Amino acid sequence: MTTHRYLQFVSIFLLSCFQIVAANATDMNDSNTTDVLTMKWVEPADQQPVLYEKTEWQITLPEEVSKAIQNWISNDQHRTKLSPAINPFDPDQIDLKAVISYEKNGQRVKQPVFGFFSRDFERVTTAIDPNNWHWKETGDDISFTIRWAAEVVTGHQVNVSLNVPGMQEWTLPPFHFTPKTAPAKNSFIHISDNKHFFATDDGNIYMPIGLNITEGTFSCSCKEGVGPTENCDECYEWADSDPCCGLNAAKKNRSGIPGTSIKEYTAATAAYLKLEKVLQTLKESGGNSFRTFFDPMVFDIEFEKMNNYYDRQFQAWEFDQLLNVCHDLDLRMELNLQYHYSICYHSYGGDRFDWDDQYNCMKCGEDFRTTGTHGWCYNQECPDVNSPIDFLNNECTLNNYKKKIRYIIARWGYSRNIFMIDLMSEINNIGNGSIYEVDIDTDGDGQKDDNIEHHIQSLYYADPANRLIVANWHHELGRYIKEDLQHRRHPIAADYTGTTTMDADFNGDGDCLDTEIGENCNPCLSKYFDYSWMSPYIDVIAFSNYTGGLNRWERMSNHEYYKNSQSNGLMCGWNNPDTKDDDQGYHSPLGGYESIWKPVVHAENGHTSCMDGDYSGFYKDLFTDAIGGHATGGMSWDEWSETTHWKAFGMISGFLNQIVYRETNPAQGKWRPGHAYSANKTDFKKTKFAETVFQTNPETGYTFGVVMNRSWNFYSTGKGSCLTEDRKNEFRGNDAPLATIHPVSAKTDRIVLNGIARGRYEVRYFNAADQKVIKTTEVRSNGKKLILEDYPELNGAETTNQPFCFFILVKI
Repeated sequence: MTTHRYLQFVSIFLLSCFQIVAANATDMNDSNTTDVLTMKWVEPADQQPVLYEKTEWQITLPEEVSKAIQNWISNDQHRTKLSPAINPFDPDQIDLKAVISYEKNGQRVKQPVFGFFSRDFERVTTAIDPNNWHWKETGDDISFTIRWAAEVVTGHQVNVSLNVPGMQEWTLPPFHFTPKTAPAKNSFIHISDNKHFFATDDGNIYMPIGLNITEGTFSCSCKEGVGPTENCDECYEWADSDPCCGLNAAKKNRSGIPGTSIKEYTAATAAYLKLEKVLQTLKESGGNSFRTFFDPMVFDIEFEKMNNYYDRQFQAWEFDQLLNVCHDLDLRMELNLQYHYSICYHSYGGDRFDWDDQYNCMKCGEDFRTTGTHGWCYNQECPDVNSPIDFLNNECTLNNYKKKIRYIIARWGYSRNIFMIDLMSEINNIGNGSIYEVDIDTDGDGQKDDNIEHHIQSLYYADPANRLIVANWHHELGRYIKEDLQHRRHPIAADYTGTTTMDADFNGDGDCLDTEIGENCNPCLSKYFDYSWMSPYIDVIAFSNYTGGLNRWERMSNHEYYKNSQSNGLMCGWNNPDTKDDDQGYHSPLGGYESIWKPVVHAENGHTSCMDGDYSGFYKDLFTDAIGGHATGGMSWDEWSETTHWKAFGMISGFLNQIVYRETNPAQGKWRPGHAYSANKTDFKKTKFAETVFQTNPETGYTFGVVMNRSWNFYSTGKGSCLTEDRKNEFRGNDAPLATIHPVSAKTDRIVLNGIARGRYEVRYFNAADQKVIKTTEVRSNGKKLILEDYPELNGAETTNQPFCFFILVKI
């Protein structure tokens, strides 16, 4: 040990930092300093933790352990063969743990919290050319960090232990603290009392309003609808203040640039600054949340090397900064732990996150669409892993992926700014993709300059047995997080594209009668039933909703919940999860919204075929999800690269948070979503010009909703792919008038709400732009129907006579 290091330890001791000698030492004064384990407070600086806020301790390791870690780093980075060597990311080799004890609800809690190794960085952005911005490592201490956030104002005791197999165990004397109080609205998010929404510790609903974010997180992208080689060098939106202004096109592109060095193909440094501006704009626009990913191009801590996060620590450091920004802006995120592209063959024909490189792809590793990698580390390093489905059920992949999960929970599990965790996006896309037959002559011109794309079917559909493998993986990871790690602070979601787990047609032949492959028209009775959403360790039903068509919002607010058959529902099983009737039998069909006992979210949504121009759908998805019984507003991709229409976040969040939630609390009691079309009184008697999505409490009659002009849609307001002949063909017969904007009002288009409790009601209509009351009327419900007799005119302009308005019914 150097003199400087020895004096440093002596200073720490004299400043009353905690320390202890190894268990076999008899006298502290005679002990060798290599046996010392020490701790110091990092956050908060005054050592007075606040409820729900980050508390951080730095643990300095015994020197012999630090030396072994330095040896491992040298071996990893410089191919030396030093010994002993300890991988600081492998809990089987070094396990630092704190057990935090405290009283909660009259019971003694002993919560394990795990330490993690990290490297610190800073962004170097002094160069005029943003292409030369980079990260610089700061400091070289070998230390671990423990993070925690208290949830109750009671005395806390912390016991820290270090176990290094082959060496010995070290402990610190227990230390204590009592956190200061904070508003319960700042708590972690949990499932509401009625199982349909998210809520904070004060019992109030938390409705996430935002979208999926790629601008800044995956790249410094071009303007929406503009390809990476089309005017991508031009600044936009924030003009010269755009941090990405001046980046070359390849670095702006979502997939990075060719090369095998991590920092060559991950997002540019400027992208993270851009993300901070994007999130600031999101907050200013009225949003309170967003969804993002651990992606090989950004934030992911593991891709090239299994159980080795050293080279990707700059990405982990950036995620630390992201959570800090979210805290400062009071934004929460839906965090997806893994892109399904990592378990796909050449998704979109590129090798960006490729499962492996055994198939041809377009210019693999040569152009800006590709990375030049050799696929995800798991199929490279685990034996007997030959297919993406093997990732889900191979002992090697599962054990090592759990270590990654443990690191994520250890480093970021403290954060209340994460409101939900998705285990993997659209997992039913596992194994799909495209391969290319290249340099062939398909057009007969004698030139071998053509390519043929061959699609690979998802393994989820190729073999029904894989559905059970997917379910087991979800169940086991959820169990690992909640039981082994004892981390229950964040709701866990299983995410699909579409309501796949309830798809009874396994082979896609249009029926559900092929029993030889496990089909059953009640899929819950199939031997290959994907029970992911039913698992007790999965808290949230998540799926991507990309359906198109003019009845999209009826389906989102109505059909998803009100099905008489299991085959098209969201859940199956017994109606009351608090009883054991039909437990695990899955025989009884759920009767509707009130019997679904998990929140439902559209993790992604959008009108796929013309997302580049369908801003009307962006509004309608956002409103419908937030009002129609889902646990979040619509998490769209539609507006991810242009903030023009982000004012819609303020419209719906203002209406809900400033008006509805101050009058009532949908997180408690019985609520039911509903939908209704209008009936026209003119020559277009069969055209449904307006629709409403609403939510009502059948006990109190309180109802809130939105009325929307259906002629304000992707075709009448859209551009680009929205205006093709194929899209025009959707407007046939009675729907033909909807291809042109028509003013809509109660005078011509009658709206009847069903299921509103009997009685007389005051109706208030609100301007969506400023949430001010437009008019107030009185109506009566006979218990079967209530007519919205005087809703305001809905046109097609966003400022004057808006194409939508909010309303509230209150029983008089």
